Amino acid sequence: MVYLCGVFFYHLKRTMIMRNENVFCRRLSRHFTVGDLARTGEAVRRGIDNVPSEGQIGRLGLLCERLLEPLRCRFGDLHLVAGYRSRRLHEALGGRGSALHLHGEAVCLHVSSDEVGLRMCRFVEERLEFDVMWVSGRMRNGCRLLMLSFSGRRRNRGIVKIENLTKKVG
Repeated sequence: MVYLCGVFFYHLKRTMIMRNENVFCRRLSRHFTVGDLARTGEAVRRGIDNVPSEGQIGRLGLLCERLLEPLRCRFGDLHLVAGYRSRRLHEALGGRGSALHLHGEAVCLHVSSDEVGLRMCRFVEERLEFDVMWVSGRMRNGCRLLMLSFSGRRRNRGIVKIENLTKKVG
């Protein structure tokens, strides 16, 4: 009986992954696909379907065109950590409330140093329209997360929150 359950879940997970790959291959912008912003090992491990709706895919496309493409053009390859999250995945990861990730309006980037983080923040703040820009405190590995959002549902607010980032870049 346990074996049959395992086989069932294996096929269910495999079917889910194959169906998701069709959506994940869709291009959002020149350099980014739906999979870049929605594929997550945590969702696969937990058997959670993390495929955005058409509306969420449209908002992910805006996020890519308005924020990620200009950042990539200026700073080179970006290390995307988190993008779209389904409600089920968000709750499984301990998220609460109505996070921007649920709407396809936010992405987190891995920032390797304070200097790079400050330059990215300055670039976004001075040149791009955005809703929220948040830089996390330093993680154990010395890096930070840069969360950026762009809203396709309302006016972008331009909110900036930077935790413990005091080094000045000239």
